[in-house]
Amino acid sequence: MKYVIPAIREFGAQVLEKSTDTASDSVVGFGRRVLQLLLGGRTRGDQPVLEAAIASQVVAVAADPAQPKASEQLKLVIEDLLDADPALLKTLSELLDRAPDKRSVYVGRDNSGPIVNGDGNTVFGR
Repeated sequence: MKYVIPAIREFGAQVLEKSTDTASDSVVGFGRRVLQLLLGGRTRGDQPVLEAAIASQVVAVAADPAQPKASEQLKLVIEDLLDADPALLKTLSELLDRAPDKRSVYVGRDNSGPIVNGDGNTVFGR
């Protein structure tokens, strides 16, 4: 979810399109790759239904990114898909091992305060 939500916020429902366009930053681009993996069109069991549910929830999150309920429902549907497909879970785990810097920060809009990243940092004057 750490990568998927920024991709949805950046691209909206267009994140579902299988385009080769480059993303605006590594976190967003990686989130888009994760979604494309999850929506890969496998045909066993309930997966097409779960993939359709993921796509539907992506549209819901894109419509109102600040709505935590839609994000939580997306997370639950992704978990259901991964529970139903151990091979997909393994592939996703391998992909996540190659994720952009695990400490990277994504700011979806304007930021008026400091962004602190790393261990042992102190922000004075706050």
